Amino acid sequence: MYCEIENGAIECKERYLKLISSEFGVSQDWIRTGVGDIFSIPPPDARLDYVTEIFKQFDPETQDEVLGILKSLLKIHGKKKK
Repeated sequence: MYCEIENGAIECKERYLKLISSEFGVSQDWIRTGVGDIFSIPPPDARLDYVTEIFKQFDPETQDEVLGILKSLLKIHGKKKK
């Protein structure tokens, strides 16, 4: 079906457009028109959910590493604010 959409044989329904956009992080506008940034950035209110979904995909050891990196970034950010 994706191939047929891509080749213009069938029109992409709105629900498939949203699914493709969500699954691959691709801008719906870019899918529709081919114009603008290909990758979409989640709106501020959805960023935490987005990061959480990515985080859950890591194994526990990698999650610990990511948490360590985030703590380091927080310290650096705190120093820059002062």
